[in-house]
Amino acid sequence: MTLTPKSFLPPSPFSLSEFEDRMPERTYTKEELSNYLQFCRKKCHDLIAGLTTEIANSYWVNESETMRYNVVEILLYNMRHVQHHAAQLNLLLRQEINDATEWVYEAEDAL
Repeated sequence: MTLTPKSFLPPSPFSLSEFEDRMPERTYTKEELSNYLQFCRKKCHDLIAGLTTEIANSYWVNESETMRYNVVEILLYNMRHVQHHAAQLNLLLRQEINDATEWVYEAEDAL
């Protein structure tokens, strides 16, 4: 999570296409997606590990100022949002190939 959304920039080769309501320029490889996942996990870990009362009580406001949450609220919101999409992917996998991952409650690798 980026505390100031205006400064958010995903690592290469990713772009802001998702936020511009368009498809990515290309299909990303499994390795690129895995690297992005590790990037996001580390960023989240570092934010939580460095969380101070001042940061926790500060507000995250999106660019259009339609969303305003304190930092702890946006962390919980993002966690729920990721779980929602994981459930959608599992549903599609079960419908198409009758197979999907089981519930993962903890990452196997440490940061």
